Order: sequence, then C-alpha cells, then structure tokens
Amino acid sequence: MLFPRTLFGSLLLVLAPWVGQAQTPDAPARAHSPQVFVGVGGLFAGCPLPKGGAVNLKSFVPTLGVQLRPRWGVEVSAAYDTDYRHTRASYETLDPSTGQWVVDYGTRTSRIRALLVPVLARYALLNRPAQRFQVDVLGGLSLVHAVARQSMTAGSGEPYELGTSRATGVCLTLGPSVRYQVGAGLQVTAEAVLNRQVQSPRRLHAANPSVSAGVRYSFGSRP
Repeated sequence: MLFPRTLFGSLLLVLAPWVGQAQTPDAPARAHSPQVFVGVGGLFAGCPLPKGGAVNLKSFVPTLGVQLRPRWGVEVSAAYDTDYRHTRASYETLDPSTGQWVVDYGTRTSRIRALLVPVLARYALLNRPAQRFQVDVLGGLSLVHAVARQSMTAGSGEPYELGTSRATGVCLTLGPSVRYQVGAGLQVTAEAVLNRQVQSPRRLHAANPSVSAGVRYSFGSRP
C-alpha cells in the first residue's frame, strides 16, 4: 500500500498551491474618489432662441467638472462671443426743397453679444479606466443669452441707434464625446452635440450643432 500513499502525497504537493490560491479571497476593489478636472478648448456653437432665430458663437471655452464615478461625471462650461453683421437697408428722408420723402440707402449694423453656459452630465460608454481611448455621451441643459444692438449709417453720416433687443433661452444639449489620454491626467477631447430650444414647445425649432476640441487635465490621476 506504499504506492497509493506516495501517489496521494504527491498529488497533494502539486495541488496545494492551486487550492490555496482558490481559497484566497480577491483583494477588495479600490474605491473611486471624485476627481476634479479642468479643460480649455475652441468652440463653434449654434444656439436657437425662444422666439425664432439663432446665435452663433466662435470662442475659447473653459470647463470645470468632477468625475464622480468611473463612468459618471458632471461639468460646466462658459463661452462668450461678439459678432457684427452689416446689411444694406433703405430709409426715407424728407427733402426740404420739395417737401417730399426720398428713399435712400444705408448700412444697418447689428452688434450681437452672446453667452452660452452648458451644464452637462458625462457618461462613459467604455468602463475601462486603463484604456487610453474613451467614448462618452453628454447630456444636459445649456443657457443662452443674447443682446443685439442695431444702428443705421446713412450715406457718409454718423450712425444713429435703432434699438436694443435681448433674448434668453434654455436648450436641451445631447451628443457624443471622445477622449484620448496622452499623459498622466492629461487628455485630448473632442465633442459634437446638438442644441434644441425647449422653452417654446409650440414652435418648431431645428437642432443646431455645436462642435469643440481641446485638452483636459484631471487632478489626482494616477499614471
């Protein structure tokens, strides 16, 4: 009976490391602590207004956000732009020699100042923090405020004010985003979203596109 005992002892010696490894509990997953991130980039955005029309912004955009969980984050951005529009317009003047109104042409100038503040949630479709390339979905609300001041220049004369109008609206913002990590905490980002006005449900508003690209840095990221 020596051979069976020897065989049994040999099997125990071979299987002991595997049995011990199987019985050893896995190390607890490291808890994710919220990480603050900042970013800066270039933005081209179209934003519809509640009473019709839209404003376009071309601006640098800073971003501040918090990565709450490996997949979930929130962020807020701000963009400001000033645009000038010149159009040829007709006007009437009174001819003192004849006492009749005469039609003439001049230049109408519109100075449009616009502010855009998106407040968005970010959800990562790929839950692989070690992977350099990430794909996200952005969704939330964007506040848009526009002030338009119009003036008229008649011929070679001095411009005179026609009036000032203001509009404030809220847009539903939704679209994809991609990120590529180039270093510890440093990522290159690109986003393409649609902005749709939600304050006037009875009016038909088109969804205006918004694209941006830039960089973002996460504080406390591990290499």
